[in-house]
Amino acid sequence: MSNSTRKDGRKAKDAGDQFKGRWRNKKQDMDDTKQKELERNVPRSSHRKDGETKMDNDVHGSPSTANKIEKKQGKKRPANQCSYAHYTNSESRSNDWHSTPRHAQAQELLLRQTEASKQMLYGVFGNVITILEEHEKRTSAIGKRKMKQSDIAIPDQSWKTNADVKANLETQLLLFQTQSKACPEKVKLSVNRELRRKTIAWFGVREESNIDLDETDIYACRLYEILVQGATKHEILDRPRTQVTEKTIRETLPKIFKGKNDARELDDSFKKDTHKKAEAPKTRQAEVDDAYLFGLSRIERTEPKLKQFVDIDRSSLQHEGPDSIL
Repeated sequence: MSNSTRKDGRKAKDAGDQFKGRWRNKKQDMDDTKQKELERNVPRSSHRKDGETKMDNDVHGSPSTANKIEKKQGKKRPANQCSYAHYTNSESRSNDWHSTPRHAQAQELLLRQTEASKQMLYGVFGNVITILEEHEKRTSAIGKRKMKQSDIAIPDQSWKTNADVKANLETQLLLFQTQSKACPEKVKLSVNRELRRKTIAWFGVREESNIDLDETDIYACRLYEILVQGATKHEILDRPRTQVTEKTIRETLPKIFKGKNDARELDDSFKKDTHKKAEAPKTRQAEVDDAYLFGLSRIERTEPKLKQFVDIDRSSLQHEGPDSIL
């Protein structure tokens, strides 16, 4: 091998060594820079004990910083896992909302709406009871006895025919079912037990008076059926619809507008008076101790298909006692 060839080989080797050296230095500088940046982002505790592992990233760092560090260390955070700091910050914001005047105002408005919904349901239930008693007065064989009446105001019905009262009763039952379905579920459940037992107590008066089973019992059972099953049969829906005349429209529209206006005024009255509570109708009840059991017996005899619900209420009454009725 010639001298010139040896010199060329040494020069190539020296150049390669210099390149490798510069690359090692550059890589070391990059590693040092990343390490310093990592140390700046991750706070260290001066009280850490030997062998103790501490998740500084999750406790002190932001979610993005924690993710970067975990990626550097070859860890992957599960898709449904968030950092502790992110969770506590969200919880803190939630607690702040619950303590704000705005939240308190929203809660108060919800309470007012709940009471108004209760009162609306109470009102329609009371209407059914009063028309039931009007129907009872006209059709039941009560002779000269004066049946106990519920303490619920009712407009004068003397000018109406028996057919008018019956049609009104069927309409009120349909309205009660409709109102029950429209009522918020939480509100409906909160008053259902109370209204069921008021209905049972109402039946107890008829049983105590030894009145024969008749059409009034059948309609009253439909009220009970709505309360226990959510719906009942409505004969008014099975009848063929007659053509709506201009006269019918003129007579009906004012009633529709009045109903909407009454509902709006009821809602406003509860919004304005923050202490106002819904008041259940004062329905009649028998004087004897077993009046509620008498009422359940009468319901079962009138509509045997309701026996399973009657048994549930009977068991509840026997367990809790009559004082829990109303």
